Amino acid sequence: MSDYYNDDFSASYGGYDYGRSKSFQRDLNELRRLAELLDEAVKIPVIGYRVGLDALLGLVPVIGDFSGFAISSYIIFKAHNMGVPREKVSRMVFNSLVDVFVGSIPVVGDIFDVFWKSNKRNMKIVERHFASYSAT
Repeated sequence: MSDYYNDDFSASYGGYDYGRSKSFQRDLNELRRLAELLDEAVKIPVIGYRVGLDALLGLVPVIGDFSGFAISSYIIFKAHNMGVPREKVSRMVFNSLVDVFVGSIPVVGDIFDVFWKSNKRNMKIVERHFASYSAT
């Protein structure tokens, strides 16, 4: 029987049986949907570029950026609970902090928010981490 993840990987962290557990897949899909909502929820008609709730919240000076960070923190928290190692979680925190601090700069930060997409970056970290356990 070929499993998606190696059998020798200890999946006790977070109580998941990685790749086989319905709760793991449900949590991973939840994080994907949240990242999509925050970074690519709406397609801008003429140019076809996608923006999300994070960029729209960023239009409200300071409070909007910190609100976006609070929502983004859920992805980081959940990834940590799913077993993403500290080094990768630190990178995720860095991505989100860059988003909030640069995003707080008037006008420049609003433009930055549209292109940085920290939540999609963070989901790439999470997905690459769990893909590294796949059988080759």
